[in-house]
Amino acid sequence: MTARIIVVGNEKGGSGKTTIATNLAVLSALNGIDTLLVDADPGQKSSALWASHRLEGHPDYPRISCVERSDGRTIGPVIEDLATRYQTLIVDTGAVDSPALRACAMVADTLVVPVQPDALDVWALPTIANIYDRAQQLNPKLQARIVVNRILHQSAERAPAELREWMLQETPTLATHPFTTLVARAAYGRATGEGVGVCELKGRELDAKAANEMRAVYEAISQ
Repeated sequence: MTARIIVVGNEKGGSGKTTIATNLAVLSALNGIDTLLVDADPGQKSSALWASHRLEGHPDYPRISCVERSDGRTIGPVIEDLATRYQTLIVDTGAVDSPALRACAMVADTLVVPVQPDALDVWALPTIANIYDRAQQLNPKLQARIVVNRILHQSAERAPAELREWMLQETPTLATHPFTTLVARAAYGRATGEGVGVCELKGRELDAKAANEMRAVYEAISQ
């Protein structure tokens, strides 16, 4: 059986790729799916550090296996090989328009695009749209999911609608895919710092709204 391959990618730094990738891995594991998290960011290695922190600090939590792979020349075949050993692969790519990101898109089932509703993130969308368009020409099964991330509370309804309107004009092939939203909440940072998913926070640390938002993202990507 070949795993479902989910690539979280955007060449814009700070869009929230690692937060989303690690939370998707947690939710997948909690659903009983044999999951591998692949850190394809050679610079920061954030997902690998998160997985190590999780194993050390929470050995009783579902284990998230994580490997580091970033060589754009070889990562495509490596991902396909790993996909024969797991049910789901979640790939956290670096914040550059890298050969690794393009190679991963060529073998993925889903490209998850986190984007903050601000000018710098929005201006970077044509690059990721180009990566998606080219990859889908040779990988027709590839689908996209847009995660509008770190939305301010006061613009939680307006910002996604305005972003979609802009994308329909500038990046139409991405704009037609499902959108989900994550409001800027402190719980995401707390969870990442502890090596857990936002839905695993307990007691006073638990933010039910954040947990429900991330579950909605997971469900949209799992469709």
